[in-house]
Amino acid sequence: MNLKDNYTHLELLIKERDRLQLLVDKQQRDMYGQIKLLLAERDRLQLLVDEKQRAEAGQMK
Repeated sequence: MNLKDNYTHLELLIKERDRLQLLVDKQQRDMYGQIKLLLAERDRLQLLVDEKQRAEAGQMK
């Protein structure tokens, strides 16, 4: 390989690295969004459980 070929190969590697980094960034954002949704659902369900337990405790008195 001559110097020009090395430079062209390096440019291609850099472009591929950048493309892969964009994919990783997108997947991380998607996963973060899914985690936020799951945490919100967990909190909603916990509130329902707490409400049900309070209602049952009130009936026992």
